[in-house]
Amino acid sequence: MQNSNSQSDKINIQLASLLLHDLETPLAVTKQFLKRVKDGRHDPDNPNHCRLLDSAQFAIQRGERILEDLLDLTRAGANGFSVKCSHEDLFEIISQCSSIVLPLLNDKRNTVILPKESDCPRIVNLDKAMISRVIDNILVNAIRHASRASAIEIQTASSDQTITLSIINEIEKDVQIDIARIFDPSYQVEMRIQRKMRGSGLGLTFSQMVINAHGGKMLAHEEDGKAVIGFEIPFNGKGDING
Repeated sequence: MQNSNSQSDKINIQLASLLLHDLETPLAVTKQFLKRVKDGRHDPDNPNHCRLLDSAQFAIQRGERILEDLLDLTRAGANGFSVKCSHEDLFEIISQCSSIVLPLLNDKRNTVILPKESDCPRIVNLDKAMISRVIDNILVNAIRHASRASAIEIQTASSDQTITLSIINEIEKDVQIDIARIFDPSYQVEMRIQRKMRGSGLGLTFSQMVINAHGGKMLAHEEDGKAVIGFEIPFNGKGDING
């Protein structure tokens, strides 16, 4: 038991180290933009300069999300993890998450295909803030590992009791990841050290805990050269229902 705890602590320390490394990029992008402004080299009428501003804002948001994931994982370890569910519009949540990652999409010339409004269940009992961060984490992960100039598709499906959301992307030819193991912290550390996975594995660990707290499960598999990652949650939620 002690060896198991020791191994878990080692993995957590490695993930924390990788997390701090992940914060370097958002900080570097933001510092670059602020330096341009300070030097008087920012022209708000220049489209290229506006894109740099968008990238700086996105970088700050990514840094905030990384820190939020770390903080919530720390709290979960000490006090358990809970969600506060209310009636929310799932299509609206998906649309908002897609608009937030626009600068990252532009960098790789990717596009996002949203589900049809008519096919997407509108009102679902869920924790909006938490589910938004889960979708954000999966979507950013998809963009980072997708082929350049490819489409990333968000699909939804539903039954009488569950709602399933999947994010599908073409996998870069030089990327070799065992999709079925991407939620395993030890595998995340291994892939990051080998530089085969980009992003903090904390986002995926956090996402799994959120979906489990909703009474659902994370889903991941590879199909015809595409990664399919998402989740399935019950319509009625599992947390405290407000509304």
